[in-house]
Amino acid sequence: MYLPHVGTHVRELSLSKELVKCKLAVNNPGHLDKLYELCHAGGLAVPSYEKGKYFTSVQYKPTLLWI
Repeated sequence: MYLPHVGTHVRELSLSKELVKCKLAVNNPGHLDKLYELCHAGGLAVPSYEKGKYFTSVQYKPTLLWI
């Protein structure tokens, strides 16, 4: 990914993909659904969960800081 305001390229990193690639984890797309189901069954308070919300690409706007 190119960051034009700083004139450099950065590598995008997906922690979950890296863990699977290194065989330190397995791909399990339904794990959060099951985890929330178990928490609700056990009476634990959990924050709301919107599928796909946390794993999307984000565009950041540059911020200038004058010091």
